[in-house]
Amino acid sequence: MFDMIQNTAIEQFKSIYKDNRDTNHGFKVLKSITIGEDTKDLLILGIMNTWNRYDTCIAVLNPSKEVIQKLEQGCVYTGNSLKRIVSRKCDLMVDLLVKTFKRGWEFKVMRKYLASKP
Repeated sequence: MFDMIQNTAIEQFKSIYKDNRDTNHGFKVLKSITIGEDTKDLLILGIMNTWNRYDTCIAVLNPSKEVIQKLEQGCVYTGNSLKRIVSRKCDLMVDLLVKTFKRGWEFKVMRKYLASKP
């Protein structure tokens, strides 16, 4: 399931990047995805930096309302702070570092977190 969430986040990032490639831009998108027979919310957020070309993208599957409110577009979260926010308040989270080049991207998984709601 991590791969599916990661790939969905990457596609969303690329789509937003195409329209905002020359600006510093934070984004936050809440969309519905189907996993098996279930439909769940997927929160995708991150930031694109034109000056350093190291961007971030975070995907959170089935986030609680608290997670949706706490995670803000355009912010970079450290591993511990991100884990504290999503712990036991989502199904899973993938944190990606994105290196942007003139001819494409390189996506590196910084953190994966499998959580469960109480």
